[in-house]
Amino acid sequence: MKNQGVKDALRLFAKFNKTANEDVANILGKLSKDELTKDRGLYFKSLQGTVNHILNADLIMYGTKFSTFGKGVKKLDYLKEDMSLKDEIANDYEAYKKARAATSDMIIEVIESIDEFYTEYRLVTPNKDIIKPRYQVMMAVLNHATHHRGEISGMLDAMGVENDFNGLMAI
Repeated sequence: MKNQGVKDALRLFAKFNKTANEDVANILGKLSKDELTKDRGLYFKSLQGTVNHILNADLIMYGTKFSTFGKGVKKLDYLKEDMSLKDEIANDYEAYKKARAATSDMIIEVIESIDEFYTEYRLVTPNKDIIKPRYQVMMAVLNHATHHRGEISGMLDAMGVENDFNGLMAI
């Protein structure tokens, strides 16, 4: 029973992320390539660099690591051998949008495929090893996207571009 509650919470957060990522993609899709790729002083420099980072992290964590927790998850082919985004996705906004949509669907598929969320998972990072129940690491990755969408929202506010990615209660 406790696994079902965790699955429900992760499913809700994944659906929210899908909707928020679609909203970001649609708003950024109205900007010029120069506006997308301009260095704006963000951690990943540009708006494009920031959304690419979110997608890259989701693909690495949900597409290669968490997808092994369940069965039958469709593999996506958007990463190079070094785990960076393929150039056509990183540099072509329309290709990015398609990859983002497919990745958001894959995240939901991964969550649906898992039955056990309390098994410990070891995540090795450059700074330390983290051992947590699977669901905590999965939730942290979903929250990672929220953090960077906040960064994007702040920059869009500074640019005078209307945006609102806070739709969790509507899901």
